[in-house]
Amino acid sequence: MNELKHDNVTVKIKKFTPQDAASILDNNNINNRAISKARIAEYSSAMSRGEWLFNGDSIRISDDGVLLDGQHRLTALLKSNTEQYFIVIENMKKNIGFTIDGGKNRTGGDSLTMQSGTPKHLAAAISGAIKLFQRHEKGLTMMTGGYEKLTNTQVVNKYIEQKPLIEKCCAWLNENVSRKGGILSKSEMLAITMILSSADEADAFLFCNMVFCGIGINEICAQSHLRDYLLECKSKAKKSNQQQRLHSIIKVWNSVRSGRNMKSKGSVVFRSGYD
Repeated sequence: MNELKHDNVTVKIKKFTPQDAASILDNNNINNRAISKARIAEYSSAMSRGEWLFNGDSIRISDDGVLLDGQHRLTALLKSNTEQYFIVIENMKKNIGFTIDGGKNRTGGDSLTMQSGTPKHLAAAISGAIKLFQRHEKGLTMMTGGYEKLTNTQVVNKYIEQKPLIEKCCAWLNENVSRKGGILSKSEMLAITMILSSADEADAFLFCNMVFCGIGINEICAQSHLRDYLLECKSKAKKSNQQQRLHSIIKVWNSVRSGRNMKSKGSVVFRSGYD
């Protein structure tokens, strides 16, 4: 691409090496905002995996050579030891720095809608479910740590990989669970249905019908204890977080499948150091 000019501002596409990034960061990165280690880790991991795409985001440099925009991308490039293409805009007025990055970041749901045509009202729930499903697949809980946040590209790729399962579980939830007033958030119910269906689809739908909707509960049992616990969580009568609720659901699921009953609601509740 030929270099473009406007009022001394030049625009070009350049392939950056780790050496190029190091030179700019060492010599031209002056009075920039604080570095976000989490963002650099996210970007560098995507670059190392080959998932970083040229999307038109620019490296902006002022008319006196100061880096105005791009420190996270350049630091990630350096950390990943890869080469990446970026648009470079040079000779910008230095006083425009405060106007940069004022927009809203795209979410995983936004990316699903853009890339796969997923309806907006479903995209956020599917994105959240994919992230929870991924944590479970990797055997990670709130206690284990070591979980790297999924990038939007990874969310889209996981959706493509699990599309038949996601669509089947979405269809089941849409048919059987009220859109309003669910016992859990849409993303949690979808993730749980996906996780359980991966083991046994028929048993999963039967179990979810009992727990989510109360259908088929004719006596006190593990599922009824779990449903009561989740209803208390929903009403704020009992404090819980997403991972604790998932832990309790999986615990009851495994208990039911192994033929063991739970005598009380206390057996369902997550207890740190005991489960």
